[in-house]
Amino acid sequence: MAITQVLKARFLRRQFVSLFAVFLPLCPGCVRFESQSDDKFEVPPAPSSSVQEDDEGDIEALVARLEKETRRVKERRGARLYRTTCATCHGVSGRGNGPSSRGLDPQPRDFTLGVFKWRSTESGSLPLDEDIFRTISRGIPGTLMVSWKDLLSEEQRWDLVAHVKSFSSRFEEEGVEEEEIVEIPEETPAATSESIARGKEVFEFNKCWECHGRGGQGDGPSAATLKDSRGRPIKPFDFTLGRYRCGGTDRDIYRTFFTGLNGTPMPSFADTISAEDRWPLVHYVRTLQRKPGFLERVMFKVPWP
Repeated sequence: MAITQVLKARFLRRQFVSLFAVFLPLCPGCVRFESQSDDKFEVPPAPSSSVQEDDEGDIEALVARLEKETRRVKERRGARLYRTTCATCHGVSGRGNGPSSRGLDPQPRDFTLGVFKWRSTESGSLPLDEDIFRTISRGIPGTLMVSWKDLLSEEQRWDLVAHVKSFSSRFEEEGVEEEEIVEIPEETPAATSESIARGKEVFEFNKCWECHGRGGQGDGPSAATLKDSRGRPIKPFDFTLGRYRCGGTDRDIYRTFFTGLNGTPMPSFADTISAEDRWPLVHYVRTLQRKPGFLERVMFKVPWP
């Protein structure tokens, strides 16, 4: 029965097609469909230079879309990783108010403000991606911000960078210009008794001791009054500990002096200390560092001499 119905449907379809072919030419109001003959076919003109420019623009737009999609993918991967590794202190929304943030000193960074201490850029500027990556990888000595270098792959750390940036609209609205990057010259002259003595003069003249103390222990006369940009008490760094949060090399210390620490009372001295006095200041501050004890070397992984 089913086969008979199928055959009948096919027969009726063929009959309809035949009748349509017969009556279509007789219908004056009907549209006639004709294939284009060879003599009517025209070869389209070669694309002009403006069209080529449009093509180049299309390619650039495509590349931009691909780059944007790549960032989205990295940000989504970073978001998943952030929830398991960072949110307990920095909070799911990145405001530094995670369940483990209570009682921490210093308080976890509020990423929504777009204000970062450790950067390679001028005071007030955003950090480079490499700056955020460096902080995630190295950690911050003397705080509960651990080093993730041995716990996460390089790709995972870059994914976290992408997600951390997503908390603040500043990265999309402002970005970082090349001229905002602070260049660090070669360390000249090398540390000598003369350069150290000159560095001490620079330390005194610029009143670094008012916050950091004469001996660099963070106990200067202004230390107790200092607050960060959110009105919270903040302690000056104790140079005698030698566990520099910005990194332990001379270049790291130089960078901190001449980029400043955004969101803190520590300014940039780029406009107040001359080029020839900058390395001597680094050399002098190094002399304030005392030798760490056994427990400090073990706990904070200080290299043995």
